[in-house]
Amino acid sequence: MKIRIIRVEKDSSNPKYQALAVAYRNLDTGKTQSSKIMSFGNPDVFKALDTLSDASNSIWNVQVVTNAKGYPEWATIHRLADEAVTDVAETGRTIKKDWETREERAARQILIVRQSSLATAVDIVSSLHSADPKTHKFDVDGILATAEALEAWVFRKPEVNVEEAMKALANS
Repeated sequence: MKIRIIRVEKDSSNPKYQALAVAYRNLDTGKTQSSKIMSFGNPDVFKALDTLSDASNSIWNVQVVTNAKGYPEWATIHRLADEAVTDVAETGRTIKKDWETREERAARQILIVRQSSLATAVDIVSSLHSADPKTHKFDVDGILATAEALEAWVFRKPEVNVEEAMKALANS
């Protein structure tokens, strides 16, 4: 689970062992929770939290396991970059901030349409050439003209006359 540590306090209520009271926000669920970390449970986790000087806003990845007695126990803890995770309470879900922008997504959609148009143009020109090889040439110019006409139709570009492009293909 991913957590944002709010506070870590030493609990000295029992002289036999050391304990830390950790208040945190579970970024997977958006709930504020607390856990008691015992020095004998997992010394590495205890040490990492005990030496934590600035607990506010530090984000951690915690692996929780059930110990032999049936209690949940923090098995490992690793600090994450603060930019890597957004709180679920802020957005309704946990998101990585390295997603593509709106412009990058739009550019990729154009490339997908172009690739699809090119594949369809190859199929069209190939079938026309197979049907009548004397009147329909199987050439790059005919394929590109057909692909551009298909792309123009998908994006409804008025500057490309689809009918003229198809007539030119039929005459090639």
